[in-house]
Amino acid sequence: MQSVRISDDNPFSDNDAVATTVNVKVRFVAGDNSGGSGLARFCIVRYVFNASQHRFVQSGCSFQSLPAPDAQSGDSFTYTVNQTIPADSGTQYVFVWVKDRAGNISRTPGFDVISFLDPNEINMNRNDVRVFRFTVPNGQRGIVDVQLVSGDVDVSVFQGIAASAPRIAVSAHTGATAEHVVFPNLTGSSVTFQVEVRAAAASRFTMSFQQGPVPAPPLGKSDSAPSKELPADAPYVAGPPALQANVSEPEAIYLPIIASE
Repeated sequence: MQSVRISDDNPFSDNDAVATTVNVKVRFVAGDNSGGSGLARFCIVRYVFNASQHRFVQSGCSFQSLPAPDAQSGDSFTYTVNQTIPADSGTQYVFVWVKDRAGNISRTPGFDVISFLDPNEINMNRNDVRVFRFTVPNGQRGIVDVQLVSGDVDVSVFQGIAASAPRIAVSAHTGATAEHVVFPNLTGSSVTFQVEVRAAAASRFTMSFQQGPVPAPPLGKSDSAPSKELPADAPYVAGPPALQANVSEPEAIYLPIIASE
């Protein structure tokens, strides 16, 4: 599996960070290197972060027939399929598995991530946490704005998704006050930032993400009420879901899957 991409943009965007609709497309590139029967079927496992379980929770895998390869790609290894993601605001992963005509399943999947931002109001219970991940190219900055309808939320930004990722920005006002964070990337390569929204009270709000060039000098943003107890300074969850999933077939033999240019 060479690549997997998920997007709700039209036309399809390989670097889509945010979905605002549950109707998305998944594009993947894969080929059969076993010298045998060729690919026949695929399945997509979706992962949504569950704060109460403190982990990414997976959907089941149901293999379906591969569609015809994309005509515009000029090869026979690129496929695009329609998917419906759960209507849960936050980070969502898609893992793609393939199977050949002999029933052999790829040993490891390809995967991609997108953050679903409900264009309507987001509701959170007290002490709930929503996790969003935004990949920002070098020389760009991410901007997150949260407009409160009611309640009280705090926003933290971590540079990276590892357990050791440093918190680089926080916005933690008291009450139904708008929260705003800016996080520039001047590292020399793309960085995936983790943005955590924590509800200090039952809350209703709208949230937006924008991306643009870093001004000179770069702007950062950390702001909180003097008496506010800040969220934890370590990420709530680290890393993507495990590569293993509930993809099992009786007497399945795993085969190597590669993509061909």
